Amino acid sequence: MKLLLTTLLLILSFHLSASEYSSHKKILHIDSYHSEYPWSADLQQSIKMILKPHMDKGYLSLHTFEMDTKRNTSEQFKLATADKARQLIEKLNPDVVIVSDDNASKYIVKPFYKDTDLPFVFCGVNWDASIYGYPYKNVTGMIEVDLSHILIKRLSRYAKGNRIGVLAVDNLSVRKNVKYQQSVHNIQYHKIYYVSDFNEWKKAYKRLQTEADILLLLNHPLKGWDNALAEQFILKETKIVTGNTLDWMTQFAVYSITKSAEEQGRWAAKAALSILKDHPPSSMPIVKNRTGETFINVKLAKRLGIEFNAELLKVVNVVGQE
Repeated sequence: MKLLLTTLLLILSFHLSASEYSSHKKILHIDSYHSEYPWSADLQQSIKMILKPHMDKGYLSLHTFEMDTKRNTSEQFKLATADKARQLIEKLNPDVVIVSDDNASKYIVKPFYKDTDLPFVFCGVNWDASIYGYPYKNVTGMIEVDLSHILIKRLSRYAKGNRIGVLAVDNLSVRKNVKYQQSVHNIQYHKIYYVSDFNEWKKAYKRLQTEADILLLLNHPLKGWDNALAEQFILKETKIVTGNTLDWMTQFAVYSITKSAEEQGRWAAKAALSILKDHPPSSMPIVKNRTGETFINVKLAKRLGIEFNAELLKVVNVVGQE
């Protein structure tokens, strides 16, 4: 009898520790963009990495819907793809929804799910979540900020003047970035060009070599963009120091301090798991990203006659080595 009781207790203990949820759970990730976009690819992968052990054990499943609003920017398309996402939510009936980047919050959460029973976790919302009415009782998230003020301060050491230019892809998130960089960090931009394709980008890049002393690049990806051609063009045309905050753009700028899509994805996935374990979104405060990495492009720096301190090069990521 004692042996039987011990065996039953062991079985019950294993069941309670192995089965973290009362039933199979479903997480839906709505990505504002598409998986060929490097930020989205890294973010999606980091979400899967955190959830995979639970998926492998059959405790939960992950479903992904890509709004594709990076390549399709019309208001009509955004409204249509948001309606498809809403229909998927109603059909799938997920236990938690992760929404990444601004458009998912703007076109789905705000108009349809404010203070409802369905819990949401957002990430990649640039600078200010209050424009979507956050916080709601059913929503928590991670705001995305960059370190552009620190980047510009470091670039100014190698610049011949203080005129700051921006070359950016023309979309909602980037325009929002530029707005908040100026207001939050008190940065004054002297020239800003928003472009839609690679040819426009090259023309603006050449103009900015004489219109600015420091150039911040916020532009990838673009229609018609070619990495090899862009690198050749930059090496030929660059006359001023360039900076960047995106990890896939480090080969095109002298100095980069990048944000991490992985940080956003990991945090969002862990928050979703906490919600599934009966921690409501209202118990989790909205936070900001904290991590970043520094990259120095020595090939491009050499083109400009810039020599970085050897000790600095030991503690940063070096790209463009010949």
